[in-house]
Amino acid sequence: MSSIIHAVGHALTGHGDNSDKKSNVHTVVCDDVKVKSIVNSQTQSNISTGHSQNKINELMAKLGSTHTQIDEYSQRRNDEISEAVKTSIDKIVQETLIQQQQLLNDAQKRSTDIENNYKEKLMLFISQLDEDKAAVLAQLEKDLNLRQEQILDTARKRIDGLNEEANRLKIVENLHFFFLLYNIFY
Repeated sequence: MSSIIHAVGHALTGHGDNSDKKSNVHTVVCDDVKVKSIVNSQTQSNISTGHSQNKINELMAKLGSTHTQIDEYSQRRNDEISEAVKTSIDKIVQETLIQQQQLLNDAQKRSTDIENNYKEKLMLFISQLDEDKAAVLAQLEKDLNLRQEQILDTARKRIDGLNEEANRLKIVENLHFFFLLYNIFY
C-alpha cells in the first residue's frame, strides 16, 4: 500500500518527467530469404505539477480510508476463509470417523462370516471324523465278535474234548471195573 501512496505522491508533486527511446530489431530467416525489420519508437511523458496541496491531502485521506476498508475487508475475508476451512476440516474429520466406523463394521462382519464358515467346515470335518470313527469301531466290534466267537469255539471244543476224554476214561474205568468184577464173580 505504501508503494501506491509513494507513486501517487511522485505523480502529484511533479517528480518524474520521463523520456524514453527504444529501438527493436527483428530478423527472420526462411530458406535462403532473410528479412530484417527495425522499429523505432519514442515516448515522452510529462507530469503536470500544478496541483495544489489540498488535492494531495484529499487524495491521501481517500487512500487512507481505502486502506482501512481494504484492511477490514481483508480481515473479514480471512475470518470467512478460516471459518470455511474449519468447517471443511470438521466435515473431513466427521467423514473420516464415519469411514472408520464403516471399516470396523465391515471388518466385524467379515470376521463373523469367516468364523461361521470355519465353524461350518469344522462341523463337517467333525461329522466326517465321527462317521469314520463309527465305521472303524463297527469293524473293530465285528473283529472282536469274530475273535470272541473263535475263542469261545476253541474253548467249547477243548471242553468238549476234555468231556469226551473224561467220559472215555470213565467208560474205560467202568469197563475195567466191570471186568474186574466179572472176573471176580465169574
